[in-house]
Amino acid sequence: MRPFLKSERLEFRPIKEEDYPLITSWMNDGEVTKYMFTGQKPVNIKQTAMILEEEICSGKNLVLMVVDKESKRALGTTGLYEIHPTARKAEFRILIGEKDFWGKGIGTEVT
Repeated sequence: MRPFLKSERLEFRPIKEEDYPLITSWMNDGEVTKYMFTGQKPVNIKQTAMILEEEICSGKNLVLMVVDKESKRALGTTGLYEIHPTARKAEFRILIGEKDFWGKGIGTEVT
C-alpha cells in the first residue's frame, strides 16, 4: 500500500485490518496508554476493530498508521479527530506504541 504522506524517517498510511492485533497490544499496554482514555480497560481484537472502524468511517476523522521507512515496521498511529471545516479545528493525536521508538523524536517528526 502506497503511503499517504512521508517525512524524513516515516511513512503514513491508512490502517488495515491486519494492523488490528498490533494496535490491540498497544491499547492493552498500560505504559503506552498511561495518559490516554484508551487503556482504562482491556480490549480484544474485535473491540479494537469496532473502535477503529467507527473512528475511520465516521467521516469526521483522518486516522493513519505511522511506519518506520527503514524497517517498514508499524510503530504507532496519528490523526486528526472531530474535524470541523467551518470552525477550522480538529483534535490532533499521536500514539507511539512501539517502545523501542520512544525518545527518538518520532512524536516531533509526526507533528
